[in-house]
Amino acid sequence: MNWPNVKSPSVPGRRAPLGRVWRQALPVAVLILTALLATACVQEQNRASARDNQAQGATGPILIGAAAPWQKLEGDLWQGVELASEEINRGGGVIGRHLKILKEDDDGEPDGGIRVAQKLADNIDVVAVLGHYNPPVSLLASVLYQYYGIVMISTTTTDSGDFGEGFDRVFTTTPNAMQYAHFAVRLCRQKGLKNLVIYQEDTDYGRLQANAFEIVAETLGIHISDRRVFNVLSGHRRFAQDLTTWHADFEIDAIFLAGLLPQSGKFINQARKIMPNTPIICSESMDSPELLKIVGPKTSNVYLVSVFDPTSPVPRVKKFVQAYQKKYGRLPNPGAALGYDSVHLLAHAIKQGKSSAPNRIAWELARLKNWRGVTSISAFNRNGVALNGPLVIKEVTNGAYKYFHLKELKP
Repeated sequence: MNWPNVKSPSVPGRRAPLGRVWRQALPVAVLILTALLATACVQEQNRASARDNQAQGATGPILIGAAAPWQKLEGDLWQGVELASEEINRGGGVIGRHLKILKEDDDGEPDGGIRVAQKLADNIDVVAVLGHYNPPVSLLASVLYQYYGIVMISTTTTDSGDFGEGFDRVFTTTPNAMQYAHFAVRLCRQKGLKNLVIYQEDTDYGRLQANAFEIVAETLGIHISDRRVFNVLSGHRRFAQDLTTWHADFEIDAIFLAGLLPQSGKFINQARKIMPNTPIICSESMDSPELLKIVGPKTSNVYLVSVFDPTSPVPRVKKFVQAYQKKYGRLPNPGAALGYDSVHLLAHAIKQGKSSAPNRIAWELARLKNWRGVTSISAFNRNGVALNGPLVIKEVTNGAYKYFHLKELKP
């Protein structure tokens, strides 16, 4: 059996799989290929073409997988997916067919992700998958989905700048690190913050976010005075040592914090004891209700860049927020909004292409322009990464979020 050529001529501008993501995934991709060789049931026909042909003649429900560690997650992401699919089906579905969401739990681990991806891929009627939640799992699963011709939309993968490079059926609805960095730096300029330090968690994610911020900051005239690293074992003593050094030896206007929860939240608590009034600009991973639980009701002057503003007066956002509150009894968070938009994106692509065939869905997503959902996504770049309109700034004030948009600033 030959490994299929994953560069489809039908989707414009997507490169062959020789980029960074492919190189990172190669060791595991070999294992996946071995599994494919052992379990293949169609020896001669290209699997992607077989799935496309199957979908062309289908008349029943449109099958879409939803993969994440559902038992470990709060329900927001799933509830966004659920709400969108229910709305679409109440309206008669799309191209005269209802959506059917197949909910699969991947445990948030690579082996679970491969297991779920293989299960969904073995069902030739599955045309798309929303997921997975953890970036490494998404990366590995994307190899299988691309090989089997399934459209994948990831709602959370931002830790690989070229996620989806060379894979013409793989997309992500979240901005990459450089997009977030541009808005974070613009926030600094708008608030007159000219001298910053960077505190980076010692992970691939922390390095990517810190590097992006430093590059954009230096380009737009923000001075980085110092950059330090912490890890999952760093405690109050280590945080206090670094904060005391900055407070005594540097004249800084703000801290850029590139890390994950809960550790980064613990740093914020320590920072508020030593540098109580210094603004902290956070990387996107902290855009979570968990942050407010960690930092408590007295924390202020903490900022995040987000894809979703539940207080927006835009009618489509208000409609979504009202429907979500009515059904689930609380405001939707960014995860819910991204899940909601991902289902509507798929429905839009199916409607525009008048087909549920994955190759046609991928084509319509690749040529998407100026789409308007409840989050900021408007299109995809040539690697399937979301291109976004204006992002929103979330400010933590007295333990609660306030939302505002940046003014347009000249470079």
